[in-house]
Amino acid sequence: YGFPTVKMLPDGCPASYFERHEGRIFREKFGVSSEKMILFLGRLHPLKGIDVLIDAAELVVKDHPDACFIIAGPDDGMMTELTQAIKARRLRENIKLTGFLSEEEKLSALSACRLLVIPSLSDIVEVYSTVISEAFAQKKPVVASDIGGLSTRVDDGRNGFLVRPYDHVQLAQRIMQLLTDEALAERMGEQGALQVHSWGEVAAMAE
Repeated sequence: YGFPTVKMLPDGCPASYFERHEGRIFREKFGVSSEKMILFLGRLHPLKGIDVLIDAAELVVKDHPDACFIIAGPDDGMMTELTQAIKARRLRENIKLTGFLSEEEKLSALSACRLLVIPSLSDIVEVYSTVISEAFAQKKPVVASDIGGLSTRVDDGRNGFLVRPYDHVQLAQRIMQLLTDEALAERMGEQGALQVHSWGEVAAMAE
């Protein structure tokens, strides 16, 4: 009985995710003019590490006062707490909570941002992150916690950065590195795009 040949199919996204989208749609709706836009997409849940992201944002804004953090996604128990934390730190001009985004708004936000950040705290909430695929399809680098499925998809220093969970200082440093070095962010985004394919391409590979 020899060992069977096993092949891994790559990740897939709808073909529309690879197209160029109008960042203006998102910017106009939510009043974002900054070119230094950092995007979080996900449920507002304690294990998603959004409070760590706010700690990091406070450090980033000291060096980049024009930076804008977008926290987008449905409330899962944290909206009130996050709103109060942002207000208490006087970061309302730099951090926006958008709530749920439509598909068009999400693609527009991915097109408009400099990078995607995933500061999750536990393996159990990051088995396989589809939002990484969506960001890579739009050629955006990803800064993510070195946990669960995130660490298998983000190649540290190549298509993004991996950071220690709970470490808001390291998170802030990596965000600032990509804000400062736009060429690096573009190169990492290009590398990320090589990892994802349209579902049509994946189907052809399966056949």
